[in-house]
Amino acid sequence: MNPTVVYQIDGLLKTLELPIPSTITDARAHVVKVREMTDPELLAEIDSQIQRRVAGGQSEADASRVVTRTWRDDAKRLLEVAIEESAPQLLQVKRAATFELFADVRDLGDVPQDPRQAMKVGPAGIEGFDRWEALALRYGRLFRLHRLLLDGDDPHGRQPVDPTAWALFGDTQHWTSKPDDGRGHKKAFGLQDEPYAGEALPVRLRFLVDHADFWQPDAEECTDFYIEWLPKAGESASRLSVAKS
Repeated sequence: MNPTVVYQIDGLLKTLELPIPSTITDARAHVVKVREMTDPELLAEIDSQIQRRVAGGQSEADASRVVTRTWRDDAKRLLEVAIEESAPQLLQVKRAATFELFADVRDLGDVPQDPRQAMKVGPAGIEGFDRWEALALRYGRLFRLHRLLLDGDDPHGRQPVDPTAWALFGDTQHWTSKPDDGRGHKKAFGLQDEPYAGEALPVRLRFLVDHADFWQPDAEECTDFYIEWLPKAGESASRLSVAKS
């Protein structure tokens, strides 16, 4: 797993406040301890390593620089390994959090879907809209976490998920029977890696909650589903074109 991806995952885990394995929390604590350099036992161990290098002929400044860098690199790698090895467990945590969020959306009921509607309703409408927006944003972050975790969930060297497949089927197997039957929900989200942004987020979340069609595929499942769907989509579009001509 790319270190950049690892730290993006860690940032999302903190923002989402999900329950995580103790190996990750312990690794985080170690990173902080090494960064702050205030723990007496740690300082004593580092000084011991520095003195051994000095005794071997290295200058104290060079020895201090090398030892300190090694400890910091090792601490970062410890966190990376903890997150990499926890990917399957984190995917299950993310799945549970998604279903909890869907329940919150259902409990919220019918609320204004845009700021203008909310202002017309009054304080209750604004409060409901703000809550709805917050849930949609949380869903977008959960979806992003899923995507990032897949980068470390393929030990057999298979190809990563197709970006278009992910934009369309990263969380649902549903596709409307006709491309323009008035339900073209997927058209609102681009074919980029992160289709959940701005107004698209609430639209997607509402669709998923209403249809109860959420799934959590791995990279291979998502791409395979997309490949199987492509011919069907082509046939549907072709029939629609003939009917309109």
